Amino acid sequence: MRDPGERYKQLALLTFSVGNLIEALDISVLTVCLPGLAATLKTNTASIGWVNVIYLITSQSLMLSVARIGDALGRKMVYMLGLAVYTLGLVLCSFSKSVLQLIIFRALQGAGAACTITLGTAMVAAIYPADQRGRAIGVLASASAIGLILGPIMGGAVLDMLGLRAIFLSRVPIALAAMLMAGFLVKEQKDHTGAFRFDIGGAISLFCCLAAVSLFLNLTRTWNFFSPLNLVLLASILAMLAVFFRIERKVDQPVVDLSLFRNPALSGAAFTGALHATVLAGSVFLLPFYLADGLGYSASSVGIFFAVLPIPFILLSPLSGRVSDMIGPEPLSALGMAIACGSLFFLGRLGGQPTHLEIALCICAVGISYGFFIPPNNKTIMNAVPSRRLGTASGIIAATRQVGSSSGIALVSGLFASRVASYADCRAEGCIAPVMKKIAIVSAFRDVLTIAAVLGAVGIFTSFIGKRRNKMGDGQPGEMPDFRPPR
Repeated sequence: MRDPGERYKQLALLTFSVGNLIEALDISVLTVCLPGLAATLKTNTASIGWVNVIYLITSQSLMLSVARIGDALGRKMVYMLGLAVYTLGLVLCSFSKSVLQLIIFRALQGAGAACTITLGTAMVAAIYPADQRGRAIGVLASASAIGLILGPIMGGAVLDMLGLRAIFLSRVPIALAAMLMAGFLVKEQKDHTGAFRFDIGGAISLFCCLAAVSLFLNLTRTWNFFSPLNLVLLASILAMLAVFFRIERKVDQPVVDLSLFRNPALSGAAFTGALHATVLAGSVFLLPFYLADGLGYSASSVGIFFAVLPIPFILLSPLSGRVSDMIGPEPLSALGMAIACGSLFFLGRLGGQPTHLEIALCICAVGISYGFFIPPNNKTIMNAVPSRRLGTASGIIAATRQVGSSSGIALVSGLFASRVASYADCRAEGCIAPVMKKIAIVSAFRDVLTIAAVLGAVGIFTSFIGKRRNKMGDGQPGEMPDFRPPR
């Protein structure tokens, strides 16, 4: 008969894998549906783009605050509340009659997603012992990758066959199933160390700072860096950051315990995770421009190439997580970072006439990098904190990756546009002859990915920061009750 403790762990992992699947579906479903939504709501491309932007701004700005609340008041309670808010957002989005309504309800969805993104990983880390976390986190990563594959397929089919409302309503049953599973299969987790006092000042200043960062990074892609609005946002970021640090040093129960970053294992892994997200997200963002505008592939062909990327991620994440449990996470994190650098370097050097196989192999290598890097890197962060701060650690993982991804996209967008203009020797896109434009795009793509590969090489070394001291989370099991049932 199966061990009841092991059965509980597997059911909990299945529950939170469904949650991760929902989160991945959300962005990937809408990516292919935005043009259809713009036509249905009679708005322009710039306006409909805010449907995704506001979701990201809201979710990443709230992650660390809801993680702290979950650690103190109950992770399961906050996780289920997040699912409820997210589901309500889906229903309201389906009845939106204008792009403004849709943007507002997407912000509500983002608030709910902040709870599930941060606390799902934290609850899995609390249920599994430190020497099994890598495998469990790998399964969560695979669930996210499956969502990335299914999203575009599901989104396009639902929009074509059932219309605008069904894009959102079709995911309500999945969200309700995740709520029922969490409610019946998972036990509550919270810190029992004393009365909880929420750091309102720290939460507000952190929200304003991260929201300004997100807005700044998104506007930088389309606006001049030195535009008045961007300069105001940059000044706001610095001001809010100073206020946040000042508050956090004085309060007894800060939103983010800054002392956690004194552990080099956590700070090194967080930096490496952000760097990995920066170089890969930015490079993957440029890939459609290279394939479509530089090589002349159709949109459907580009979609097929992109469908290749998550496959190795799905297959390798559980394996890399399991191996990291046996040999430690640092070597695999460094290997994942090295594969990322190699894949970007060779992808940039495919030139103007690569074969289908060459393109597919390079894209597969990017997926392999994700599979090898994310589970062990996440495990390093989770193992570097006391058990009562697992929610905060999960929030750090999510926030650093999202900010890193946004930063990468903003940076490479500006650099790519600059290099294209330089190669074409013309600032106005309309002056570029078709052949010259393709050559310029291919050359600029090579330059940007080379820079990304060189920058990513730093992460190979930072993966090993604090290797000998990555025992903080394992060494304090008594700080929080064990949520695994007795064997």
